[in-house]
Amino acid sequence: MGIRGLETFIRKTFDQVEKIKFHNCNVVIDGDSIYHQMYQECELTCVFAGEYDQFYQSCIQLFESFKKCQINAFVVFDGAQLDSRKESTMIKRAEDSIVKSTTDDSIVSINPRLLRQTFISVLDVMQVPYISALGEADDECVSLANHFNCYLMATDSDYFCYNLHRGYIPFESLDINPKKRHGYVYLTAQLYHIDSLLEKFEGLQPKTLALACCLCGNDYIDRDSTIKIIRYMNNNVETSKNVHNNQSKQTQNLWNAMEWMRKKTDIDEALDDLSTEVHLNSNNELRTKIEEAVLCYLEPSDTLIYRFNSSNNANPNLFKNPVFVQLARSYLDTLDMNDNQKEDSVNEISQNIKSKCNHSLPLFLADAVTDLRLSSSFIEIFIRRQLICKALIEVKEKPSIFTYAIPIVLPCFTILLKWDKDQNDSSVVFHHRKVDKLEEDKYSINTQADGFPELEQIWTTMPVYERQGFVRKYLEIPDEFVQRLENIPSDFHLWLMIIYYWYIRCKISSIYLYAVFLCFIKCISLRNDPESMTEQFNALLTTFNINSSRQLMDLSKHEKIFEKFEELAEKDSKKTNFNKRTTYELNCLQVIYLFGLRLNDFFNTPFRYSTYPQDFISGSLFYGFVKYCQEKHYVLNMNNSMDTLFGNKTYLVDLLRSLYNLITLTDAENDG
Repeated sequence: MGIRGLETFIRKTFDQVEKIKFHNCNVVIDGDSIYHQMYQECELTCVFAGEYDQFYQSCIQLFESFKKCQINAFVVFDGAQLDSRKESTMIKRAEDSIVKSTTDDSIVSINPRLLRQTFISVLDVMQVPYISALGEADDECVSLANHFNCYLMATDSDYFCYNLHRGYIPFESLDINPKKRHGYVYLTAQLYHIDSLLEKFEGLQPKTLALACCLCGNDYIDRDSTIKIIRYMNNNVETSKNVHNNQSKQTQNLWNAMEWMRKKTDIDEALDDLSTEVHLNSNNELRTKIEEAVLCYLEPSDTLIYRFNSSNNANPNLFKNPVFVQLARSYLDTLDMNDNQKEDSVNEISQNIKSKCNHSLPLFLADAVTDLRLSSSFIEIFIRRQLICKALIEVKEKPSIFTYAIPIVLPCFTILLKWDKDQNDSSVVFHHRKVDKLEEDKYSINTQADGFPELEQIWTTMPVYERQGFVRKYLEIPDEFVQRLENIPSDFHLWLMIIYYWYIRCKISSIYLYAVFLCFIKCISLRNDPESMTEQFNALLTTFNINSSRQLMDLSKHEKIFEKFEELAEKDSKKTNFNKRTTYELNCLQVIYLFGLRLNDFFNTPFRYSTYPQDFISGSLFYGFVKYCQEKHYVLNMNNSMDTLFGNKTYLVDLLRSLYNLITLTDAENDG
C-alpha cells in the first residue's frame, strides 16, 4: 500500500523534521521496500538486468554500519495477496512495466528481478533475523515495532498514517556512513510521528487522518472512484486554509482533506456527511472498501509475534538475535494465554486462509512461507489460481521471459490442485506480456494425472533422493548430465541444472553461456565471503583438474580487458539503442533461476544451494563481454576466441571451457 503524494505532502508541510542520532537501538525493517530503494540509491543501472555483485556489497555495508552503531535490525517481508482488493492495482503495475520494458529509452527504471534473493543472502551472512508475513507486511511491521517498542524503517508512505509508538524513519533519510562523536558511533536519520500531523491539523484524529488519506487514493482505493468526494471536500474548506497555489494538485487534495476531516468526530460522521452530499450510500461497495482500508491503519494484523513462542520455534531465522527473542517473549508473557493457546493463534491464521475449493491452507505450507523456505506465489495459486507477472527489459518480438520458466512450476501447481480436490475447470492463469500487452495465459491442469506425488508426502515422509528425482524430472535433466554432476560439489548441482535448462529451453548461443560463466568466475574470485563458498569453488576447480592456488585465481592480469567490457557497457547504458537482446537473454535466465528455486523449495529443498544472484550475475560485465565478442566477431568460434581474449592455458580459460563443456555435454578433447 501507499498513499499517493503523502510523502511529498509531509516534506512540504513540515519545514523542520526531527533529526536523530541513530545508535544503540532496535529497528523493524520493511524488507521489500528497503531493498528496492537501496538499489536506486546505489545508482546502479537497470538496463543490463542487474548489478547484483555491487548491490550485495552495498547491502553488506548497510548492515555493517548498523553493527558498528549497535543497531539491532529485524526484517519483515511481504507474503501473498490474500484477497482481490489490490488486484486492479497489481494489474495496472504489470501493464506499466510492459510499457517500460519494451521502450527504446535507456533511462528505464525497472528494478532487477532477484533483488529479494540477494538481500536475503545478505541477511544470512550478517546474521540478521527475518520473517515473512502470510499477507502484506505493513500491518505486521507496525505490530512488531510496537511490541518491541522500537523504530520502524521503510520507504512506504502508508507508515505516516500508523500510530507507531517510537515513530517512523523514512529509509531515504538515513545516512549509512557512520559518524563518531563523544565516544560513540551513530548514523543520522529523520524521525516522524503521527502526532506531527495531528498537531498540525487541530482536531484531526488517527482514524480521521487515515480516512482522509484513503479518500485521496491508495493501493486499495482507486482515486478515480473518489473524485466527487475530493471535489466536495475541496469546495468546503476555507480558502484561507488552502495550501499555497504553487503546490501540486495532490498536495492540495491532501491538505484540504485533512482540513475538512479535522472537524469530524469520527469516521461514521464523516462518511454519513459524504453519503448525503455525494450520494455515498451506506450499502455502497465504495463505502465498504473505504471502511476496510481505514481499518487496516487502526487495527493492524498481529500474528507474527506468536511465532516467537518457545513451543513453536521451527524457524531458525527468528532466533539469530536474542534481543528480539527476549522482547517478544516478554510481551507474550504479559498475555493471559498458555503456550498451547499461543500456538493455536498461529494455527488459526492458516485455518482462516481458504483455497478456491474452501480448504484451509496446510500448516506446513504456512510455516514454510513465513520462514521464507517457500514462495508466497503458491498461496496465491492456492487461493485464486493466478499470478500477475511484471515485465523486465524484454524484446517485443520475442516471447515473454516467463514463457520459458512457467513449465518448471506447473507440476507443483498440479500437486497443489490435486490436494485441493479441484475437479472443475482445473487451470491456472499467468498474466504476462504478449508482444506489448498484458494478457491472460491459461494453463490447464490435469488433476487426474498419475505420477505426481502427494503434497503431504513431499513434506513429511518422502526421502531426499526421491525429491531430488522429481526436481531433476521437472527441470528435464537427462541422465547423461546427471552423471556428469556426480563429481561436482553438490552445492552447485541445482544451479548448473538451471543453467542447463536455460541453455536447452532458450536455445542459448555459446556467447551467452560463456558470458554467464565469466560473471560467475569473476564474482566469486573477488568475494572474500563466505568461506564456505570459497571452499566449494576450490573444490570445483579440483574437479576440473585446475590448480586452485590463490595466485592463479588472481584475475588482475586480465584487468584491462575487464575494464574494456565495463567501458562498452557504460557507453551503451546512455544510449536509446542499447542491445536489448542481450539483456533479454539474461532476464530469461533470471526468471528460470527463480522458478527453479521455487521448484526445489516446493519439494522441501532436496538440493542445497549456495549460488546466489551476486555470485553469477553482473549485468554490465555480461553485456560488455557479449558486445566485445560480437564486435570482434569472436562468436564464430567462441572456444578459440577465449585464448585470444585471456591467454592460452590460464586458470580463467580452463575453467570457462570446463563449465561450457559440462553444460553442452561436450568432451574436452573433442571441443573446438
